Amino acid sequence: MRNNKPPYIFEDGNQTRDFIHVKDIAKANLNALEHNNADYQAINIGTGKPITIKALAETLTKLYNKPNLQPHISNEYRKGDIRHCYADTTKAQKLLNFKSSITLEDGLNELANWAKTHGWGAVDLFDKSLRELKERHLA
Repeated sequence: MRNNKPPYIFEDGNQTRDFIHVKDIAKANLNALEHNNADYQAINIGTGKPITIKALAETLTKLYNKPNLQPHISNEYRKGDIRHCYADTTKAQKLLNFKSSITLEDGLNELANWAKTHGWGAVDLFDKSLRELKERHLA
């Protein structure tokens, strides 16, 4: 989008992911260091709130004020991708007293504002990476 290209979405855009702000990840790690009841356990850290990739792209186009850059839905599948991936945060809440506090929209606003002031020299390597995925039969 910084290079005036629409977001490219694999599959149909309805696959879901769980995005969490890095500050919340840091908070979860600090909680893990401070709570010994979580020692040696695998604990999912996330928001527990899935969002479709298409909805994420649409939100970003609004935040970047680029309504003309509607997401391109490729209907191509990348080898190894999973359809839905989001965290079950039950153990994090119970053992670490952790719950994410930064909303996706707030985090994306922060990212968009940063990119508007610092991302002016962004190099667009998307076409190259897509070509490489296809050459390797991964997309």
